Amino acid sequence: MNAARCVWILSIIICVARGHVGNDIGQNQKEQETSADNSTESLSLVTAANREFAFRLYRSLAANPDSQGKNIFFSPVSVSVALAALAVGARGETHRQLFRGLAFNSTWLSQTDVDQAFQSLFEKTKKANEVTSEGTAVFMDNLFKPQPEFLDTLKKSYFADGFNVDFTKSSESANTINKYVEEKTSGKIDKLVESLDPATVMYLISYIYFKGKWETLFDPDLTKEDLFMVDEKTKVVHQATLDVDEAGATAAAATGITITLYSYYYVPVLKFNRPFMVIITEHSSDNILFMGKITNPNI
Repeated sequence: MNAARCVWILSIIICVARGHVGNDIGQNQKEQETSADNSTESLSLVTAANREFAFRLYRSLAANPDSQGKNIFFSPVSVSVALAALAVGARGETHRQLFRGLAFNSTWLSQTDVDQAFQSLFEKTKKANEVTSEGTAVFMDNLFKPQPEFLDTLKKSYFADGFNVDFTKSSESANTINKYVEEKTSGKIDKLVESLDPATVMYLISYIYFKGKWETLFDPDLTKEDLFMVDEKTKVVHQATLDVDEAGATAAAATGITITLYSYYYVPVLKFNRPFMVIITEHSSDNILFMGKITNPNI
């Protein structure tokens, strides 16, 4: 087994006529004053909504006929971050649909509340013991001029990096994005996009890179590979799709591993040799970083 790492990238491509995106300054200031006293409550509401969104998205993915017999592994918080960041520049029905999809109650949460909550979540994640790199990036066409407030909010609340590119040069702009993603994921994802539509004006990315440690380390001498029972007719030897070692922590990559612990008292054998669910949470924020179902470790 190798070092424990999880990586997830979500990207949103926006192809629209050149225009302006951003919040009304006066409205923002009023909302910030109103929500300042309720930041703790807003954080709690957003965290609860993130959990609801995570399981809702998982059920949707699991119910898809194309997912049958396949592994499901994704980062709910990365999806939430990307869509919440997109909502910063959305208006009207588009904004309402994004909020509904993210399980945000617009009666209790304003966009500013959501922005401040995600800022707090980012800050908590950065202080966590696990090595976690999380953030967003926005790549904008040279001729696309969003309002400064839009970019300021992305930078402050979503820790976004901003770049200007020429999307009419498809290969060159794709290469710029791929190099950025490769750096942020420590080389785990080196080719996110092949090419881009020349009509693209903005490319929004949300990424998360996680490397954690087991609370109780496994002894390498007592760890071995075993058969993984996919179904009654299929058995495969474990091949980890996520890098793991005995010091690392990610249940998704423990697939097919038989762990025998010897001590002065009885400890049952721990086996991950059948399809199982995995959920990786960040304790300080109670956010679900990764979740899924491992059906076949060879896929």
